[in-house]
Amino acid sequence: MTLHNNRVEAALAMIAEKQLNPTDVERICGVNRTQIYRWKAGEVKNMRFNSFTKLADSLGYAVAYKDEQIEITPHTNKQRDIKRMNVIERILTKTVGLQEEKINRLQKVIEQQKIRRNKI
Repeated sequence: MTLHNNRVEAALAMIAEKQLNPTDVERICGVNRTQIYRWKAGEVKNMRFNSFTKLADSLGYAVAYKDEQIEITPHTNKQRDIKRMNVIERILTKTVGLQEEKINRLQKVIEQQKIRRNKI
């Protein structure tokens, strides 16, 4: 766990802790390596929240805001597993819901066909 004053500082700390070069970060996270060089040179003072969150997730860090500082903590395997399980649960719940809707539509079609047959 380390505290940082801004997102660029925290991002550079994550990259350094993982011992990654800008090309590795670009490949893993999709952040342009030129942008990383700009962070290191101090040309950029802060970064977008979404970009920072994506970088942290891709590198395996949890982020928390404490007062005016940013806390970064490496994910434990358990935290990553819980996050993955939650995503899988949401996907399965949506899939089951869609399948139930499809079953209901098909049952209505079958009922309509039975009604038509009885009229003939």
